[in-house]
Amino acid sequence: MSGAVTVMQAWYEQHQISIITARPAFYEVTRAWLDRYQVRYHALVFTEDKYAHCASHAIDADRGWPHYAEEFARDDRPIVLLDQPYNRRVTGRSIYRARAWREVVLAHHIEALGSHASR
Repeated sequence: MSGAVTVMQAWYEQHQISIITARPAFYEVTRAWLDRYQVRYHALVFTEDKYAHCASHAIDADRGWPHYAEEFARDDRPIVLLDQPYNRRVTGRSIYRARAWREVVLAHHIEALGSHASR
């Protein structure tokens, strides 16, 4: 997670940040962690169907697990994957890979997400 908070802080100024998790039993723990690390966000959502929530709320990007990435790729919705052995089989033109959070903020990822949204 190194660098995640820095990226989120930078995005907060220019994007609508929604944190979506499928762990409703950990509501208080999640809120405490976000508060502790001063993560700024616009919405905190607990749902078992993350993809349905993203689709119904026009959320354009996700940083998720392979099954979410596959759903996003199938519908040609942008997703940034932190490159891991368990998600390398997921491919698609709307998938952007980064080896670390600091790479997520590189211009080609941000520009790609922005240009995808305007298609």
